[in-house]
Amino acid sequence: MIDYHFYGMTPISTQYGNAGFRKAISFALMVVLFFTVSMFPYRTYSQENNISFVHFNTSNGLSHNNVSYVYQDSRHFLWISTIDGLNRYDGRAFKNYFQNGNTSISSNALHHITETNNGDLLLCTSEGLDLIAPLNEKFYSVFKPGKASKNKSFGGVRDLLIEKSGHIWTSSSNSVFELDSSYHIIREFSASELGGKEIYGIFADQQDNIWINCAGTLNKIEKASGQIINASSPNASSCFNNKVAVVIVDKSDNLWTASFGPNQIYCYTPNGKEIKRISVNPDLFLLNMTLSKDGN
Repeated sequence: MIDYHFYGMTPISTQYGNAGFRKAISFALMVVLFFTVSMFPYRTYSQENNISFVHFNTSNGLSHNNVSYVYQDSRHFLWISTIDGLNRYDGRAFKNYFQNGNTSISSNALHHITETNNGDLLLCTSEGLDLIAPLNEKFYSVFKPGKASKNKSFGGVRDLLIEKSGHIWTSSSNSVFELDSSYHIIREFSASELGGKEIYGIFADQQDNIWINCAGTLNKIEKASGQIINASSPNASSCFNNKVAVVIVDKSDNLWTASFGPNQIYCYTPNGKEIKRISVNPDLFLLNMTLSKDGN
């Protein structure tokens, strides 16, 4: 089952590591966070409990009402990226983190967050990739694409994923990087090399292939061979002429894309045949889709 997330004003993503996590929060004013039934896959109507929604904004301690990303770590803290500061929520109160010298985050404008195998957090910022050790709350700047890139990449990074091998994939607006566990560049791909003008996002499927959503085209880097394959089917031109916000691949290798302008969800078979198209209310922004735990 594919879950569709619709947002009225601001891009936002959620990830929950614990299916039993029952308390939902949403952010008022410019941000509205909708929780889907997939968060509670084992509950039936007879088991349904009351779910409370608590609205937070700057008056409650959030650093900014424009939220970019929400992530729950293995310790069950919620980490919230905004355009002005990082926030940690422990269920009772927010703790804010701002750029303030060499030992703080590199920038107050943050995007994607994910957790490493040893429990540290990687943060995408407008200056590059930061690492925070939550136990001692120390920040480290670990990768600045503007300095390391052969393609004169813009300074900030937007998207992030960690392979099972420990390799890290991250992207700026015009380049995609594969990094080793020490944050050294293994490979780099510019948007022009991938046939587009701007990198919108990266995604790993269940076979560990890397998908790169580039403006106007879609590329797959095969895990087995390392080859780059242009995965944009000629039949998908109507989708990729729009601004594609997100691309995911389900366990049957069907390709799902979400675009806005106009808002459309497309599903294609592995050979590029369109099998489903869903129109979305034009007053909403469709900015994220997630797979359920069984890969559908």
